[in-house]
Amino acid sequence: MQRERIGWRTKTESPRPWMEEGERYARAVGLPYPVPGPWDDEPTKPVRTRRRSMLDDDIDPEMGDPAYDSPVLSDRELRKRRKKKVLDRAKGYFGRKHSSYRFANEQVMRSDAYAYRDRRARKRDFRRLWITRINAAARQEGMSYSQFMHGLKEAGIELDRKVLADIAVRDPETFRRFAEKAREAAAA
Repeated sequence: MQRERIGWRTKTESPRPWMEEGERYARAVGLPYPVPGPWDDEPTKPVRTRRRSMLDDDIDPEMGDPAYDSPVLSDRELRKRRKKKVLDRAKGYFGRKHSSYRFANEQVMRSDAYAYRDRRARKRDFRRLWITRINAAARQEGMSYSQFMHGLKEAGIELDRKVLADIAVRDPETFRRFAEKAREAAAA
């Protein structure tokens, strides 16, 4: 069936100049949009989208980002989203640090720096704790920490300090057997 083309020829005659020609046609005929027509052969301009930023690290790549896949957002909308993201992270902070963007942003950046630093410090702290526990258990067996670790290395027992500390706390009998093996290997 040949469809008669209904609609306005120029955008200036249209009451809605921003409406696409295909949408105008579909509305006039009562069809769902988009509908194929003679205007489909014309090349369409790609929809401009905003650039991804460092704030987009929580986006699932399979699902896509509605903000990225939608048309360009105004500077005002981007600024509003950026500020909301900072204020959401600053919830629970004392004073104006949870409600004023300027103070919240300063505190969030400082908190990130502390978190970065302390993720590395935590590894050191746990290693110190494990060494202290192994040392205490080894001294109950009549050895120093360094003698115990040297003996284990000589005996070919390759357990890390985390596991040894756990054994020292939870299973003293097994630790005692390790200490005996370490003592024999160090003496040999």
